[in-house]
Amino acid sequence: MSPRFEGAHGEDAGELSRLLRGYLVANPSLRVVTRVDRIEFPYEDMARVELTVGTLGRGAAGPLDLDADAQSVELELEREDGDWRVTRAGWQ
Repeated sequence: MSPRFEGAHGEDAGELSRLLRGYLVANPSLRVVTRVDRIEFPYEDMARVELTVGTLGRGAAGPLDLDADAQSVELELEREDGDWRVTRAGWQ
């Protein structure tokens, strides 16, 4: 993730990191599946990626209670110092 990261709801890199850590602590048995729906390169050092992220985890009611979710995610990446880093992200 780029230090210049901007989330769709105004998050910066630090806020997104804290949000993800909290989500992973609350969902320790989380399974994640991704599908890349589209990649385009409008510039040599920029990429736009659309993907679907699916999650499956245990619910609050016990081990037989499962929560499933799928979201569309849009990312913008830029090459910084030879590495691809996420500069923007949005999800629905």
